[in-house]
Amino acid sequence: MSGNCSSGRVTFERTPGIQLPNNELDQFGPVEFLSKTAPTACYRKCLEDDYCEGYFIDHVDQKCVLLRKGSQSEPLEGPLQHSSAWSYHRKICLGGKPITLRK
Repeated sequence: MSGNCSSGRVTFERTPGIQLPNNELDQFGPVEFLSKTAPTACYRKCLEDDYCEGYFIDHVDQKCVLLRKGSQSEPLEGPLQHSSAWSYHRKICLGGKPITLRK
């Protein structure tokens, strides 16, 4: 994503309260699991990886699931489950120039 966002800024759109079901992860394609990973480390790992399209984070057990390019061929709908401990973060590119605040 970073390579495709040269004129904008890479950030993440957060959707709280959803998680991937453990028994159906294979349908999402390439994923990477990281256990005992702080949310900021998961964020940083995905941000710095051009092949990462987003991630799920378990805020209670500190689990991170990185979604790789091609992993979102299916829309993130059907098999998702509700969980207040988890959130999904989709990498996006905000276009335009950053706002500069003047003092």
